[in-house]
Amino acid sequence: GEEPIVIGAVPSDSLATGELTLLEQFSHDLNLDGSPETIELYTAAERHESGEIIWDDGQEWLLLVRAGDKAYPLFSKYVQIGMVYFTVSEASGEEVPHITAMVSTGAGLSLRTYTFAKDRDAFQEEIVYTSPDDNFLFNSIPAY
Repeated sequence: GEEPIVIGAVPSDSLATGELTLLEQFSHDLNLDGSPETIELYTAAERHESGEIIWDDGQEWLLLVRAGDKAYPLFSKYVQIGMVYFTVSEASGEEVPHITAMVSTGAGLSLRTYTFAKDRDAFQEEIVYTSPDDNFLFNSIPAY
């Protein structure tokens, strides 16, 4: 298969999240150092005073793991007419938790997994699935 993409750490304050809308966050020991990291999902779409998000035809998305003063930008991309979701799971027999990002767009669906590689102090991204390049006729995944 493809070589996994390696995502190293950057200084946490170098990722400007102040202007972004935080959609989800979850804390778990993702790099097996004994203390929890936080995984955070942001979108550039703004939240209205009513709480609703004002979506454009596309926006920047950022999925990151924050570990103290370091952060790992797992997914940082512009997504056209779409949404990003993530899961965190443990695989039996494997110590390292898996983060799976699902990117759903008007044209299809892709799944990527991220696992921490201690020897590299980095996360490895593997693209697990990319749907054939077709337009969705229907998608029942709810929006944020």
